[in-house]
Amino acid sequence: MDLNQITVPCTDYDESVRFYKTLGLAQIVDSPPRYARFETATGTTLSIHAVEDSGATSQIVIYFKVPDVDLEVRRLEHLGLHVESKATDTDWLWRES
Repeated sequence: MDLNQITVPCTDYDESVRFYKTLGLAQIVDSPPRYARFETATGTTLSIHAVEDSGATSQIVIYFKVPDVDLEVRRLEHLGLHVESKATDTDWLWRES
């Protein structure tokens, strides 16, 4: 078995598309105003699906692996994205933001 894709809900289709494209994901499906699919450089895919209820999006966590978390945070901030937490070392030996 292999994981094909993950689909997450969004309440603002256009803003969500902009966000994932700013992260550097390539948009491979664009079906506004309800659905979009993105692909990483290694072929992993992530989809968004528009929903009305903002409560459906509040508990989702997506981890992206990058070579240097601190450098990536600075890059994203330079591109205008708001990073809620600075990079820190965790008890489970990851550095994350």
